[in-house]
Amino acid sequence: MKKFNKLAFVISLLVAGCTNEHRHDVYNESASLINVSEIGFNPLEGNMIATFISAHDTTMSTLYGNNAAAHHAAHQAPYTDGDILSLVTWKQREDPYWFGGNIPGYVALIEIVRFESDGPVYSIHADELPESHDTEKRIKFMTGIQRSEFP
Repeated sequence: MKKFNKLAFVISLLVAGCTNEHRHDVYNESASLINVSEIGFNPLEGNMIATFISAHDTTMSTLYGNNAAAHHAAHQAPYTDGDILSLVTWKQREDPYWFGGNIPGYVALIEIVRFESDGPVYSIHADELPESHDTEKRIKFMTGIQRSEFP
């Protein structure tokens, strides 16, 4: 009887392992789909400076910077020529693996501030522009974000 139980167990493992069901998006690849040719670089490859969530808008955002911008953010120094900040905002979606959790869905908005000798240059990349959009306010907001503390 013990041999039969062991054999049944092994067969059930084999059958369970040979299923053709597709797994969920384990790596959440949809959250990294960005039209890089439109922007000129991939902001997700930058250094993470800060991250935050807007429960009201059901979005989550991460502020990225190139090496120089990340260095200035870490030392709370003003941004200078050549610094690039990118604020990537995702719409949230439910996490299929964690009940009650949310993860990034699709990229809803990418805002970029490039620091040049004439001052900061702002650009926005989105399918739909926000209703109220003030360029100066957005530059102030992005440059005023405090760097997250990392352990």
